Amino acid sequence: MSMDYLNNISLPQLASIWSVSNSGCGYASVDLRPLDYTVVNYDKRLVLQIEFAFTTTSVERFAGVIIGYQLQVSPAPDTPTFNDVSATDPAYQFIEPLANSGITAGCGGNAYCPDAPLTRRQMAVFLAKALDLSYQ
Repeated sequence: MSMDYLNNISLPQLASIWSVSNSGCGYASVDLRPLDYTVVNYDKRLVLQIEFAFTTTSVERFAGVIIGYQLQVSPAPDTPTFNDVSATDPAYQFIEPLANSGITAGCGGNAYCPDAPLTRRQMAVFLAKALDLSYQ
């Protein structure tokens, strides 16, 4: 089953939780970690839809939700972008996405200079690009 909204994007339903209580109070909980679901980084959409079933004698209230996630780095390409960072370098998988996404272009001459010191100015550029920050 999938929900279709938010610009006509088809969204998979990860869980359906039903809670029934005869005492007037009910509690439902689900842990989505066992579901092997990956949010695609470039999509940047995860939707929580909550539906309540009302009767003439009931009042449903939503107390809250906690959603957690873990970021992941995509596998690196087979061919290195920079001539000084080989595919066997431990940081290769992390450097390649920075180059591919435009966060860094290296230090010039098709090099990344992985052991060069980083200034606070350079760090500010990296973070602003990586986090898509703006001052507006």
